Amino acid sequence: MQIFNILEKLLPSDKLTILRNIGFLADKSNSRLYLVGGAVRDLLFGRIPEDFDFVLEGNSSDFSHMVAHEFEGHVVAESQFSTSKVRLGNLDLDFAMARNEYYPKPGALPTVTRGNIDQDLQRRDFTVNAISCDFEGNLYDYHGGLNDLKEGRIKFIGDPKKRIKEDFLRILRYFRFYAYY
Repeated sequence: MQIFNILEKLLPSDKLTILRNIGFLADKSNSRLYLVGGAVRDLLFGRIPEDFDFVLEGNSSDFSHMVAHEFEGHVVAESQFSTSKVRLGNLDLDFAMARNEYYPKPGALPTVTRGNIDQDLQRRDFTVNAISCDFEGNLYDYHGGLNDLKEGRIKFIGDPKKRIKEDFLRILRYFRFYAYY
């Protein structure tokens, strides 16, 4: 399944060109870049994402500044978890370092370490948010999220009790997704 074929049908050509060129920028910086989570989920449903989430196997802060500079936008937020938001006109792009997370106690902020795309998708809350696509068009769905989307299921990755204890807001997200899909 080619996400970019779906993008071509849904997005204006200027936004599509920016997304493709961001992929070329990642190649130039020798980093692997993936479209992930809600953006992929929405595209698979034929919906235009409100924003685009990317995971980078590399330095996401440096890359987000490179994107902002290249496309005359600006970085509007950065966090201690190696995430940043770039605004290019009316297009919001979120960049995150591929990572592992460990929660030292229930409700605590996670301890974050560098990881790869497989590890990043494993740390996500629901199977439908653990789908990614690289810029060659390959879809990565290790947890059955695509099938869950088709069946209208919202499933936690791993033990639901553990996932909720790590972050109590996940229970609210569960019901939001359940109502949405």
